Amino acid sequence: KYIILTTHSGKCLYNENFKEKKQINEVLLAGYLSGVQIFLKTAMKSKSSLTGISKGEETFMVEEGESILGILIVEQELEILKHYLKKIVKNFEVFFQDSLKDWNGNVKLFQPTKEMINDIILINKM
Repeated sequence: KYIILTTHSGKCLYNENFKEKKQINEVLLAGYLSGVQIFLKTAMKSKSSLTGISKGEETFMVEEGESILGILIVEQELEILKHYLKKIVKNFEVFFQDSLKDWNGNVKLFQPTKEMINDIILINKM
């Protein structure tokens, strides 16, 4: 339904509404999930990451990369969606490696992400 890619500190890099009819405050959601991620790692003294949260009919799948978090909001948590999210996060970090190091807040740099996501999903459906 919805994908959000953020920095570990919760700054939204990219978001896309695939199917969701209601608007989501991606900045607030990204900041919240990043904060929960940091809190759990600190409080639990653990290196493992938050992988998801369920709320009613929605599941927030979370994939942590080296420099970003990927959040996929879905109706049902499926293995193929986990695979897509992991691949999107990895490809995003590789493709935008230099941009992420020196990012100045300009999210327009990440507009090619839509095409990258479409390519990942199309290639995996073949």
